[in-house]
Amino acid sequence: MNGDYDMNVNCRTNDILDPDQKSTFVLGHDLNMNYMTRYKNEGVKALVAAARLEMDPAKRKATYADVQKQAKADVHWIDLYYSPFISVTNKGGSELWPEPAWPVLAGTDSKDQLKRPTEFARGGPLSPPLSQQQGTCHDNRHRRRDCGSRQVAKALSRSGWRGGCNAGRVIAARAWGHANVDTAQPMTIGTRLPICSISKQFTCQVLLATVADPAVLDAKVAGFLPQFTGTLPTVRQLCDNQSGLRDYWALTVLHGAFAEQPFRREDALPLIARMKTGHFPPGTQYSYCNCNFRLLSEMIEAETGVALDELYKQHVWGPAQMKTAVLTADTSQPEDGVVGYEGSDAAGFFPAQNAIYWVGDAGISASLSDMLAYEAWIDATRDDEGSLYRRASVSPHFIDGKPAAYGYGVSHESIAGLDFSGHGGALRGFRAHRLNAREARLSVVVMFNHEADAHGAAESLVHAAMGRIAPAEAPLPVGWDGQWIGPNGLLTRVKSGRSYASLNHAGGAERLTLAAEGTLTSPGATLARKADGLTLTRVKDNTEATLVALAILDSANVDEIAGQYHSTELEALMEIVAHDGAAHVRFSGLLGSGRMERVVPAGPDVWTVATRRSMDAPAPGDWTMIMKRNAKGAVIGLTLGCWLAREIEYKRV
Repeated sequence: MNGDYDMNVNCRTNDILDPDQKSTFVLGHDLNMNYMTRYKNEGVKALVAAARLEMDPAKRKATYADVQKQAKADVHWIDLYYSPFISVTNKGGSELWPEPAWPVLAGTDSKDQLKRPTEFARGGPLSPPLSQQQGTCHDNRHRRRDCGSRQVAKALSRSGWRGGCNAGRVIAARAWGHANVDTAQPMTIGTRLPICSISKQFTCQVLLATVADPAVLDAKVAGFLPQFTGTLPTVRQLCDNQSGLRDYWALTVLHGAFAEQPFRREDALPLIARMKTGHFPPGTQYSYCNCNFRLLSEMIEAETGVALDELYKQHVWGPAQMKTAVLTADTSQPEDGVVGYEGSDAAGFFPAQNAIYWVGDAGISASLSDMLAYEAWIDATRDDEGSLYRRASVSPHFIDGKPAAYGYGVSHESIAGLDFSGHGGALRGFRAHRLNAREARLSVVVMFNHEADAHGAAESLVHAAMGRIAPAEAPLPVGWDGQWIGPNGLLTRVKSGRSYASLNHAGGAERLTLAAEGTLTSPGATLARKADGLTLTRVKDNTEATLVALAILDSANVDEIAGQYHSTELEALMEIVAHDGAAHVRFSGLLGSGRMERVVPAGPDVWTVATRRSMDAPAPGDWTMIMKRNAKGAVIGLTLGCWLAREIEYKRV
């Protein structure tokens, strides 16, 4: 088409992810004659280019206002007819997404919450599908604000679904990308994805529905831990991740498992039964532990005589109208032909091969429609103190009376000044997160079939809904960088940037920023300089520890640590192999002999073992290995641990 025409009959759909896409196409693009209009204004073209690069949201908005003002003054085209958003479909229409009438979240009088027309992120608002809007005309007067986030924008270039509810009403639902890129199978709001550890709260709600008092089952815990020498956890402590037990998925690495090998239903209980100690006394701290919920599922089924999936249907899925939710305990057979993808933009993406059997701690598959129905049910029962989610989301405590942030499979956190309950989930190739603010009556659900940050995306949607912009971060003073060992035997590292520091202690890196009192803080941790050294406080874990500085070593004698080591705790072996200055370790145990993992010196007699892929996700990450020597200086053993499984003793054989 050469632009030689007077009139064009056209229609369009809205797939615009950023204002630049449309403004460049229509006003700043010479090659297509600015959408075949032959319009040309070098001043407008320069403004479009400037807006494309502007990072300040307010300045960018002002520049686009100038673009619109000048272009309209030039009358670059005239719409002979414009409909203010009228959509008509028959009852059989489904998953047809209109250009939205921007949803307005119901306001509240407290905390200036939810008062603006909003959308939930870049890539378009999350309005309901036309099949849920029968008989409704939408006046598209509320224009979009650019309140997206890097996490959401990046995830939108791949695939997943996300949605939200306010006051029990679905205000947002969107699916994009592909459930399987090889077959071009599209992702839809009806595509069932593994919600992974979000399943934990369903297990706890079934427990509350079927057992009058969870303490009734306390005596049954001993049967699963026949060799345990310490104080046994209660059922409530299992529900609250205060058991002190080491996570069984982390222990699969030390028992010689490959990430891709099958883990059968019958493999779990023998592994758990070998446990003899915990890594803290029950009720005193928090530590994430999947086997807590595996034990719950076994006890619930034994007590009721009913399979767990039937109990889910009876007590949660049915009342919540989660019509397509199922228990997919075998991860090698995901529902609806879905494929999860490992990898990164730099390395590329590849299908994740999962083969674990999990139940109680994870296993549920659900669609976006199912999860939004669940959020609506939570809202509908929010004032009923006897309702299952209300009971499961009560504020938990440690045995010392201090408030805890996790109970009955529900995590508690504050975002944008609101108190949220929710949970995340992960399996290799999948990430999920849901959040609910009871007082604001706001819920957000995010699910990816890749490994982007689902919690970050969900948090971004909350900020978008609230119209909040994060305050500028203060520059960090020098002197925070270094590494330390804490009383839990874990290597702690801090690396500073210009306005934030990365803390590596409990799994992945945590982002710390400078607080007014001079400490470095994140939602989960505080680093403070005191007279006796650096103090790390983790309120969620109920811990405070003075860290011991550790000198950094880039090289060490690998030959003196080479050899075989045995763990009585695990009834398992490890072999450290030294070859020409490099060291690797292989773990062997109940599940076989695993792959060689690299061993790297960190400090005097302190090494790290990197596990980047394992049966569960995220993988344990870096294990801290602390060597033990006798009076003559010979290595006689070691202590190995990660946040999920700490301070495991090995003796040299």
